[in-house]
Amino acid sequence: MKLKHHFAIFVPVLSFLLLNCDYFVDFEPPEVKIHSPASGEKAFGSVEIIVEASDNKKLHHVELYLDGRMVKKSWSGSFTYIWDLTETNRDAQHIIKAKAFDKEGNWSETEVKFFGYGKPPSSPTLLSPANGSVFADPTPRLDWSDVPLVHRYELQIDDNSNFYSPVLKDTSIKNSSYTISTALADATYYWRVRARYTGGNWSNWSSVWKFTVDTTGPMAPNLISPANGTATNQNTPTFDWSDVSGAVEYQIQVADNNTFSSPKIDRFGLTSSTYTTTSPFTDGTYYWRVRAKDNLNNWGGWSTVWSFTIDTQGPPVPNLISPANGSTTNDNTPTFDWSDISGAVEYQIQVDNNSNFSSPERNQVGLTTSTYTPTSSLSDGTYYWRVRAKDNLNNWGGWSTVWSFTIDT
Repeated sequence: MKLKHHFAIFVPVLSFLLLNCDYFVDFEPPEVKIHSPASGEKAFGSVEIIVEASDNKKLHHVELYLDGRMVKKSWSGSFTYIWDLTETNRDAQHIIKAKAFDKEGNWSETEVKFFGYGKPPSSPTLLSPANGSVFADPTPRLDWSDVPLVHRYELQIDDNSNFYSPVLKDTSIKNSSYTISTALADATYYWRVRARYTGGNWSNWSSVWKFTVDTTGPMAPNLISPANGTATNQNTPTFDWSDVSGAVEYQIQVADNNTFSSPKIDRFGLTSSTYTTTSPFTDGTYYWRVRAKDNLNNWGGWSTVWSFTIDTQGPPVPNLISPANGSTTNDNTPTFDWSDISGAVEYQIQVDNNSNFSSPERNQVGLTTSTYTPTSSLSDGTYYWRVRAKDNLNNWGGWSTVWSFTIDT
C-alpha cells in the first residue's frame, strides 16, 4: 500500500519533467507547411513560396529545396522566398520541398508539385471600342483578346496617355471584357490592359488605344422664317432655319399652343434646314421650334419658340355709294364712290356693259382710296359696276353687289 502511494505521486512529476526540461530526450518532429503555391497549381514568371514551421519545444532551422537543390536555410519558422522561373527558361513540373529540424535532430518534410511556366504571358490585343472611335455611350464595354491560362487582367483608363492618375484601375478582372459601371464624363480617354498568370509576373502592357465619349448634342438652330409674330396668307408655309454644324438630322414641331402638347406637325428625319408642309393649316396662330441631331444620335436643345398667324380671309365687301343703282347721268366720266373698308390696302373696280363682267370696259386695280374717276369717256349706254378690297396679306375680299347706271348725253 505504501509503494502504490509513492508510485501515484511519481508519474505526474515525471511527465512534467519530461515535457519541460531540456535535459530530457525529445522524439517528436517539427511540423512544416508550404502555404503557397498550392499543389497542382500553375505558376508563371516568378513564384512566391510561403513556408511555415513550428515545433513543440524549439525549432532549429528550415531548409528549402527547389527541384532537389537547396536554395535557403532559415533559422526562422516562417519565411517567404521568390523563385524566378524565367531562370529555367523552360516550362516543366517543379517540386518544392521544405524540411524542418528541431534541436534534438528530429525532422519532417513536405512538398508540393506544380507546373511552372518560365515566361510571363503575352500581352493582350485590344479589340473594341476601335482606336480613335467616338460614341455617345458613357458606360462602354471594353473588349480584348483572351490570353491562354491567365489568372486575371488589369485594366487602366485615363484621360492622359501617361496614366499617372487613372480614372479607372481594376486588377481583378477575370474575363477579357469589362463594362464600365460609372458613367464617364465627356472627354477623350486612353486605355490599356495586361495579363497575369497565377502567382506569376504581369505581362507587358497592351498597346494604348483611345476613345472619346460625346453625349452633347449640336447647337440649337436659329429660326429664320416665318418670322416671329408675323402673319401670312400662305396656309402651306415653308419653314426655314439656320444650318447647324455637325447636324445630320432635324426635327420640327408646329402646334397651336406653345407647350406643344399635341403638335400639328412633328417631323423627324429632315436632312436639310427647310420644311414645307403638304397639308394646309386652318386660319389661326401657330408656334414652331426645331432641334438638331448629330451622327452619334445626340439630340441638341430646342430652338427658341416662334409664332406666326395664318390668315386667308379677305376684307369685308364694300358698300357702293354712287352712281346710284339704276340712275341716269349725262356725265360720261362719272366718279365712282364706295365705303372705306377697315384693313384694306387696295381696291379693284370693274365697269362693264354686261352684268357678267366677261369683258370689262374698265378694270382698275391698285386703287388706294375708295373713289375712282375714269380718265377716258364712256359711250352712251347702260353699265354695271362692282368693287372689292384687298388686305395687307394679299387676301382679296368678295365682290360688292352689282349696281347699274345709264349714260345719256
